[in-house]
Amino acid sequence: MSQTDTPAHAATSGSIRALLPLAVATFAVGTDAFVIAGLLPAIAGELDVSVVAAGQLVSVFALTLAVAAPVLSWLLSSMDRRKALQFALAVFVVGNIVTALSPNYPIMMSARVLTALGAATITASASSAATAMAPEERRGRAMALVIGGLTLSTALGMPLGNLIGSVDWRLTLWAVAGLGALAAIGISASLPRVSLPAIDLTARLAPLRQVDVLTILIATTLVMAGHYTLYTYIGAISAEATTDSFPHALTLILFAWGVGVVSGNFIAGFWVDKRSVLKVTVAALGGGTVLLAVSHLQSATW
Repeated sequence: MSQTDTPAHAATSGSIRALLPLAVATFAVGTDAFVIAGLLPAIAGELDVSVVAAGQLVSVFALTLAVAAPVLSWLLSSMDRRKALQFALAVFVVGNIVTALSPNYPIMMSARVLTALGAATITASASSAATAMAPEERRGRAMALVIGGLTLSTALGMPLGNLIGSVDWRLTLWAVAGLGALAAIGISASLPRVSLPAIDLTARLAPLRQVDVLTILIATTLVMAGHYTLYTYIGAISAEATTDSFPHALTLILFAWGVGVVSGNFIAGFWVDKRSVLKVTVAALGGGTVLLAVSHLQSATW
């Protein structure tokens, strides 16, 4: 059982106020993860590395986040979620400031690892806090709201990052650091104390021995690997669609992608509360498979 300073089944309006700063935090994490993709040419040019090497900044961030999330969740499990989020956001903000000030590629790569460590804790702590505070019948929607920050960053983070980065790519990282600081202020002001039972690392990793959990993990890994691979270099992939008469094609493609992700996230949140997870998962994977199968037909017309 979770322990909070307010009743576990707080009023809906109060729960939403507490969840919004969590959504801002995940929005900052998502923006930080995705925005580098739009800044690759500028970063590569200033740091004197190839675009491919600059793209590894995204890969290192993603891999660090994936590996660190379960380990940091275990190490910080005895800390209440509000303090854990405050600590993680501080690391996240510092990491982005160091990234913005990086004079060379090795320092920037190290800064991305530091930032990812904070991001991993933010995502895990925000998710656990959301489920702990929400009543059982609203947990799907609570998770959708918090994780919606990540998906919304796909629609808005990249275009806004490009807009700011057109002046100076370092300003984009300062803006992301500002988002992290804003989330920290909101969490300090509105999130109640949320304590969850401490679980050792063996118990935390035990679900990986379950076939159904491992299957979901593999499917999620493949989906996210495909997502990051395409998203990181989508500017180069879609270069033919960007012409003098249609200079903002990439921005519109990314915005449409983000709108789809945001819509799917919130629809899934409502469906999971009303339908079985298996049905929702099969429907999503089935739809995605069909769309991927026919996508080459459209790309061939470019």
